[in-house]
Amino acid sequence: MNPRPGTIRRRESTAAFTLVELLVALGVLPLLLLGLASAVLVARHAVPDGKRGPSATLSAGRALEQLAAELQYANSVSLTSPAEIVFTTEDRNGDGASETIRYFWSGRPGDPLLRQANGTASVAVAPSVETFRLDYTTREQPLSATSSEGAERLLASYTSSINLGSFLVDADHWCGQDFVPDLPSDATAWRVTRVGFRTRVAGLATGSLRVELRASAGHLPTMNVLAAVSLAESSLPAVSYQWVEVPFSSAPQLPPGARMSLIVKGLTSVEACDIQYQLLSGSAATSYFVRTANAGADWTTSAGQDMPFYVYGVVSTPNPPSSRRILDSVQYSLRCTGAGSSTVRGSVRILNQPAAPPT
Repeated sequence: MNPRPGTIRRRESTAAFTLVELLVALGVLPLLLLGLASAVLVARHAVPDGKRGPSATLSAGRALEQLAAELQYANSVSLTSPAEIVFTTEDRNGDGASETIRYFWSGRPGDPLLRQANGTASVAVAPSVETFRLDYTTREQPLSATSSEGAERLLASYTSSINLGSFLVDADHWCGQDFVPDLPSDATAWRVTRVGFRTRVAGLATGSLRVELRASAGHLPTMNVLAAVSLAESSLPAVSYQWVEVPFSSAPQLPPGARMSLIVKGLTSVEACDIQYQLLSGSAATSYFVRTANAGADWTTSAGQDMPFYVYGVVSTPNPPSSRRILDSVQYSLRCTGAGSSTVRGSVRILNQPAAPPT
């Protein structure tokens, strides 16, 4: 149908950029993107990254707090240098073994402060370090007084060649010599290593005997047997008196001034041995011949009688005073990379006082 005469037809159209507008937009867009990128970059630098300024100082502080927390409980320290320390602590991972911990820095600015545990891979505890230093305070700690045994020496003896008789030893009749050892003035202890006396076989050499070291009181033996060695009578000299030596490998230490009795006793009903002793004019100044006729229930001693004997032993004397150098505390300082970052300093006292390693 044709429009009526006089009617105006409207032309339909859509919105669009003109070529000029498009060219202007393309020119402005890079400027906007550049400004946005600059804003993001500025914002990024405004956020702490842990490597500069206060953040770097905080990073250094955290690293040193960890070092101090572990070091204060060190049981031993094996290496101390200005930029490295190696120490052990109690078990921390449940494997029953001590932990070996190492802190170290290469000394090159920018390298990290590293921590290593039990030989595993090192872990950076401060990522970028400008300076790191450890200083150590030690002191001498006196050690408790100790004593050492010297060479074997003669502790007591008596010999005689006149007025000698025989004492028959059996199950009831025993004899011996009570003595006090001759010790140096600084002795702290003494012990017997071997004894000797003059003896021979009595009868058919079928008996047995025991040589005892007994504690003494009032110049007489007590019931306290300190050490003993048994012998067969057949091992003794058959006819004439001779010296027989008996070793003692486990005699205890006694304090200075303690007396002791060397006793020979029979173990069977038959004769055990003959013991030579001096009947008259015995002159031993600090020892006494002792005897019993009822298997040790009662003991007696007689003036002027002594048994030829000797006692060797070792004497303990004090060692020179000594001390050990202990690691008392560690001072530390650390500065991480970053403009304006400050040096963090502190110290830690080592509670277990371990020995300082050799320098």
